[in-house]
Amino acid sequence: MKEVIKTPEQNKVYIRYIVNDVEESIDFYTQFLGFTVKMHSLDNSFAMLESGSLYLLLNIPGQGGAGQAKHSQMVQYLHPEDRIEFRYG
Repeated sequence: MKEVIKTPEQNKVYIRYIVNDVEESIDFYTQFLGFTVKMHSLDNSFAMLESGSLYLLLNIPGQGGAGQAKHSQMVQYLHPEDRIEFRYG
């Protein structure tokens, strides 16, 4: 059996969320869950957040190629007032 060696790039997990307000979502994920902002568009339609090897891609509906949910995608809505426990790794 051939051994597969994973590079750090292969160990990253990307999750895309379609959100109504990117700025509000950034505040939630950075303040309550400890994510850092890696990228944020000037028009506030997209952001990439990071926590270890987990990356969140935040889009507003209808923006970019991934701004529309497809039937095979899971869309999860989280609101800042929701209390959740988040563990990764």
